[in-house]
Amino acid sequence: MAIHKQINYKILGDDTLRELPTTRSWTPNDGISTDHHFVGPADKVQEYFNEISALGSNASIDEMGEEFNGKSGKLLCRVFDDSGGEEGGNTEALNSVWELIAQQLLKPVETLPTFDKIIAKDKRDILKAARNAEALTTALAAVAVNKTLYALYANSVMDYLSTDLILRKTTRLSGRSEVKVSYTKLNKVVAIGTIDPPTALLGILTSLPRIGKDNAGNDLADGPWEWVKLGPQVRQITKKKFQLVYTWHGAQRWLTDPYGGTWVPKYEA
Repeated sequence: MAIHKQINYKILGDDTLRELPTTRSWTPNDGISTDHHFVGPADKVQEYFNEISALGSNASIDEMGEEFNGKSGKLLCRVFDDSGGEEGGNTEALNSVWELIAQQLLKPVETLPTFDKIIAKDKRDILKAARNAEALTTALAAVAVNKTLYALYANSVMDYLSTDLILRKTTRLSGRSEVKVSYTKLNKVVAIGTIDPPTALLGILTSLPRIGKDNAGNDLADGPWEWVKLGPQVRQITKKKFQLVYTWHGAQRWLTDPYGGTWVPKYEA
């Protein structure tokens, strides 16, 4: 059996830590990081490691790792670049993850586009007749769509399933980040271009199916939905990392008042 013999190293002419050229790395979870590499005697590596780690959350370095080979050592000091800072440039896009979430809602069956031409008073009369198991008046029964709504009410179908979309952007930031939370246009419709999703996602969002009528009574063509900006959230996920979360609620149309959308309800006697 071979006998393992420890090999000792001696660094001639230099007993201090020497910094090597910095490198950068990127992951979807952590974004861009700058890596500072040091080499030198093992005791100097340990000394610097202990000095930085003693600072805790006040340290300007976010992660460290040491490696030894006999009497020599290596030290890796990693700094999470600030999105928008000088070190990482404009890295907010690189540090962001996007989600498009389908959200199912139950809406009153009478709001189906099929029944758009039935005025409010007739809808109430149809509902009353169905609940009392009474026949529709001759005038109401003469319109086929009125009888369809009556049949739904008579069978206790009061709602229908509708899908809205939730668009969410989550950005991971360091505690030194220069990115500021934006509360402008809160609870208001914002243009999809100002949200600035990735190109592939933008293509989906600009060709969504739409049903119903516009304010002029024309069928809605497929195209961009309207997106209301919800309140942003800031989450601390570690001592040195945060998440900035923006959310937009998408619908085919939002009310002009108060959201700034394109839907203006009509008055129907």
